[in-house]
Amino acid sequence: CAFVVGPAFTLLPLREYLLHGETWTFLGNAVFLPVGYELPGVFKNQPDHAVNGSLWSLKFELACYVFVPLALAMRRWQKPAVIAAWLASFGLARAIPADAGGLAFYIGTLAQLFRFFGAGMLLYLLADRVPLRQGGAWAGLAAVILAGFTPLFMEVTATAGAYALVVFAHHCGSGFRRIAARGDISYGVYVYAFPIQQALVPASLGFALPWLANATLALPLAALAGLCSWRLIERPALHYRRLTTAAARMQP
Repeated sequence: CAFVVGPAFTLLPLREYLLHGETWTFLGNAVFLPVGYELPGVFKNQPDHAVNGSLWSLKFELACYVFVPLALAMRRWQKPAVIAAWLASFGLARAIPADAGGLAFYIGTLAQLFRFFGAGMLLYLLADRVPLRQGGAWAGLAAVILAGFTPLFMEVTATAGAYALVVFAHHCGSGFRRIAARGDISYGVYVYAFPIQQALVPASLGFALPWLANATLALPLAALAGLCSWRLIERPALHYRRLTTAAARMQP
């Protein structure tokens, strides 16, 4: 984003862009710092100035991922720790206002997201006790739809909805499984779609439905970016993880 998208779309001279402090501050996103998502002179004539707004979630995802090895290290206290953290996330998400600033904002946002992440952890830890029944999944989906008209929508979605999602995924057909076996491009699509759509905003404005034109133009490019990300970054990283894990197990 900083050294390809930025130089290609900035309104500033290239030297001024590269020497601008905001360009280098933006790199803090790579190490999950709470910095902005704009670059100097980039997309300033568009409704949204962010170069990649998708980066907002990475720091919260990292925090959730860090909790996994911490829970594993607790051994017999794994389940109580995950249950306590999950229940606490519901309380914090309700207690901290959506417009909170500073540290409270990050705690509140993490709590909101951990309701869903923690549900997945619990379903894994309790897999021997929680039956994955499609009837229950359909009931969970119905509960989510009905809760959409109430203030409890997020709570119901993070419980009944999470269960329904896992059950439907568990019972998905062989056709879906064959697609997934070829690789997972979803995360790459998520990360790269935002700058691609931003770059296509000027080309989309000439259509009667700019949002539809933008989505149509961006979808194949985002899918291609996701595929490249999977093949060049994510799959090799997962392969390296398997190699290092196997080597560690072979050590005396």
